[in-house]
Amino acid sequence: MINIYIIKSDHLPVRSKSIDVTVNKLRNLMSALNIKSNAIIIKSPTIQEIENNINEYNNSIDLTEEFEDEDFKKLQSKFNLAQLSNLLKHKTAYELIKKSNNKHNLIIEDDVLLPEDYITNFNDCLKLLNNIEYDILFTCISNNNQKAKRLDIELSTINFKVLLTKSSYFITSTMASKLFDYLKIIRLTIKNSLSKFIYDNRDEIQSYILNKHTLLEGSKFGIFSSTVNPSNVQIQNGNYADMIEIYNKFESDHSLFNSGLEHYNKYGKNNPEYEHLIGLMYYKLNNYNKALEHLKEAVLSFKKKEGHVPVFNEILNNCINMHKYCQNDINNCFDKPSIYCA
Repeated sequence: MINIYIIKSDHLPVRSKSIDVTVNKLRNLMSALNIKSNAIIIKSPTIQEIENNINEYNNSIDLTEEFEDEDFKKLQSKFNLAQLSNLLKHKTAYELIKKSNNKHNLIIEDDVLLPEDYITNFNDCLKLLNNIEYDILFTCISNNNQKAKRLDIELSTINFKVLLTKSSYFITSTMASKLFDYLKIIRLTIKNSLSKFIYDNRDEIQSYILNKHTLLEGSKFGIFSSTVNPSNVQIQNGNYADMIEIYNKFESDHSLFNSGLEHYNKYGKNNPEYEHLIGLMYYKLNNYNKALEHLKEAVLSFKKKEGHVPVFNEILNNCINMHKYCQNDINNCFDKPSIYCA
């Protein structure tokens, strides 16, 4: 039996449709291997519920204790309501799992995808489960060993001290109980909390990743925008990585602009992160109107993809700041006489 815990939000209808398709695909694959499954949806606490009872939730947060480890110390900062809601939904899953005592439990977030290319890998993962002893097995990241002939596991801490993502993972009831207790006091976001707990207890915890991709995270692939973070790094999108490389080289070589524009036109239309980068490239060429055009489109696209746009969102702030370079409509005002002097 595999219990599937789905971290979901009613205010994200596009994601809701997508995750329903993914869950059906996962359960069909499990059924084909004679594995029973059960789907449990977790929608609470919502952002609104937290906001309405903020004092109660604030009592469980402590950002005053500084970590000795410099890597985790850098990660300490205030987090938004969306991040807190996401963490507490994972914690709710841990509570349900520890009570169930079920051995195999799969936690997935609502932007998880299973591309056709990785179905065989996920099937192999299902077959592997009963042959390994694990506490937690991340299926959202891998070491992507292109030469590997068969699916296998590797300790997560060998590759990742700080996890790149936490959108899907198998977890045992014992591990869920430990994490539930650990999150009694909240000091970091859920991804960084998982990272720190695993790294601090790496000699006792069997935390694994796979050597091949299985499930992908839609926001890290560029299909969705992040609903919890103010920026979205598409770490699972190879084309976006190429765009970043072009952008970084463009800093010292503006002749690369055409390469960036060609790459954007080929891969980045309607992708807010691409729009953002091409807008910044136009800005550095002093073409402020074109820069503003792309930055405005980046904000709109980010919202269309149900992205989280707080006041400190990088795309939003760059778009706002760009307006100060594009005020041609007020030039006529300077030729008019002042109403306060003769």
